[in-house]
Amino acid sequence: MPLAPGAEASADRPAMRGAFAIIGISQILISLDFSIVSVGLAHIQSDLHLDPSLLQWVIGAWGLTFGGLVIFGGKLADLVGYRNCIIAGMLCLALGMICVGLSHSFPLLIAGRVITGLAGALTKPAILAFVGQSFAPGRERMRALGFYYTCNGFGAGLGFVAGGILVGAFGWRPSFLAEGIVAFVGVLIAILSVPAAAKKTTTSLDIPGTVLIITTNLFVIYTLSSFGKHAWNSQTVIVLASLSIVSMIMLIGVESRTKNPALPLSLFRLPNFVGSLFGSFFACSTNGALLVLVPLYLQQVVKYPTSELSLFYLPLAIGPLIFGRLIIPRLIARFGAQSSMIVGFVTLGTLALLLSFFRSAHLPLIPLIFTSLDMFGFLLIQTATATEVTAHAPTEARGVASGVYVAAIDVAPAIGVALAFAGLQPKVPGAIENFSLAFLIVVGIAATGAIFAAGLVKRMPAILGAGRR
Repeated sequence: MPLAPGAEASADRPAMRGAFAIIGISQILISLDFSIVSVGLAHIQSDLHLDPSLLQWVIGAWGLTFGGLVIFGGKLADLVGYRNCIIAGMLCLALGMICVGLSHSFPLLIAGRVITGLAGALTKPAILAFVGQSFAPGRERMRALGFYYTCNGFGAGLGFVAGGILVGAFGWRPSFLAEGIVAFVGVLIAILSVPAAAKKTTTSLDIPGTVLIITTNLFVIYTLSSFGKHAWNSQTVIVLASLSIVSMIMLIGVESRTKNPALPLSLFRLPNFVGSLFGSFFACSTNGALLVLVPLYLQQVVKYPTSELSLFYLPLAIGPLIFGRLIIPRLIARFGAQSSMIVGFVTLGTLALLLSFFRSAHLPLIPLIFTSLDMFGFLLIQTATATEVTAHAPTEARGVASGVYVAAIDVAPAIGVALAFAGLQPKVPGAIENFSLAFLIVVGIAATGAIFAAGLVKRMPAILGAGRR
């Protein structure tokens, strides 16, 4: 396996195949789990006789656990090693899925969702940091990162496309039990393919900082989740937002005075890291808003046939296989991260702008074309930003840097959707004016991301393969 400078393990071609195997199985299963839960939610409600008000916790239990612990998971990977976190994460994923599959009560179901959320928080930043450790800067690392996002997108798309078939044919319980068995295979692959660290850190865990990181993340996520239930200026949102800000200020104050902080503030003095973080945040905000707005727009305004709207989701499964694996790594290697990010944002912004004027329902391939271009622009930005994060984060903080990056990705779609829906005009039902402002807001989000990419992300030799550390 090509190793980054300073990597701690030797590698060969079989080890490279093992690395791709654990990247693939972990990311596909995590994405597939979330998608199948979404598809099977109605069946879960019916079988467990759940009150509709409880359904939000089936999704929310995973989101709160994952979002609250993902930065901690990245820091833990720096302390105990990527291998240990990946193995522990895959084991939690297997146990959580089996717990969901065996659940015959709401508490057991939520326990399973919490365990799978913990699995994601342990696995995702560790896998991303493992890619940065194991693959040399340049084309090889971009191939690995392209594969990382390919598997993320493929798992999510596969869950939406095939999830209904699996749940309909076998039920939601057997589907989760089968995923749990596959996750145990992932544990074995992690044990065999992820090398142990040559040396262990003696740094102790920063308890106050860790508590404040988790608290801040939970407040932020809960604030965002309240947007769908309360007005922006409601007392609930104001209180939650105030608690988020106070917790964030306390976190900065504590970490700035700590010798070995759980969240090194020095990361935010690295222009490429900050630019990539914001770039990924705005990309996920733009993409999240588009993937929610467009199906609604096609149905309500364009009067698109529901039978053909399934084409909208097809590129979510096959698009990453084409773009993420074959095309995007070559583009980034040729043109650099900065230019690639700008092109991605221009693609997303242009799509949003064109949708403001699109009114014809007589073009059957429009959903297919739109989602394909959306996937191209989104994956181009995400692969470029992940390349920058893994290239420029310090080796000793690569795990926590990956955790911060993944956390930004996690909260961004909710913000994008909230901003876009704030622009919907309800005065004329079914009119294009309902969506014009919403799409312009999405254009603004994409333009802001392009500005951050142009202003903060520079052309660094590491991206082009020269290997800077």
